[in-house]
Amino acid sequence: MAFLENAGGEVIGGIVGGIVVLSAVSLWYKFRTFQLYYLDPQESPTAEHMREYTAVRTNTGLCLFRIRLRPRLGLELEKYSFAFFDRGKLPWLVGRRRSTDDAKIYMMRYFSSNDQQFHDAGLRIFKNEGSCTEQPLLSLSGGSCTYFELGAEISDALKSWEGILSFQIHYTRDGNPEKRNVRTKFLVRANDKSTPFRSVGKKILKATPIPRVSHMRDSQI
Repeated sequence: MAFLENAGGEVIGGIVGGIVVLSAVSLWYKFRTFQLYYLDPQESPTAEHMREYTAVRTNTGLCLFRIRLRPRLGLELEKYSFAFFDRGKLPWLVGRRRSTDDAKIYMMRYFSSNDQQFHDAGLRIFKNEGSCTEQPLLSLSGGSCTYFELGAEISDALKSWEGILSFQIHYTRDGNPEKRNVRTKFLVRANDKSTPFRSVGKKILKATPIPRVSHMRDSQI
């Protein structure tokens, strides 16, 4: 009888602990510094009806998608970098960094509200590290947002890959330099393949494929 009581206590404790962890994750998600959503490049970045997605799905080759970035607090955005990682064994862990030969962001443009156009952000690609850009200082008040258009190149080696796109943001807050990693799900799947179990429930954007043509890079190191 004592054994059953102890076992029951452990089960209840495990359930309560799980609820606490899930609640903590939910609170972190709600009050995190940056809110990032993927957008369909076929929709206007200023349209009120545009749909929001929390993950990207594409095939190998070149693809195009957009990002909306919204900070909770007033920040000075300075620098952005991107890298692809394998998924970790647990949902909140990150695996090894993928080489730029496997996957890279090769193009980035930012949206200007002045002329309602996207402009090149001067992306640089660093061998085996990822992509990086520096932009003119951009002030964002809390709750305001900015839009980016990204081009990704995925090699055939990552066919049926389930990984992570990490968006690192460098900024200043109250005069102090800080940085944050915003990591989101990135799936490489042919159209006839089903969605992986770990991505069920996410709102997945199917990135727009673009032809394999030569594209400009500011520099590659």
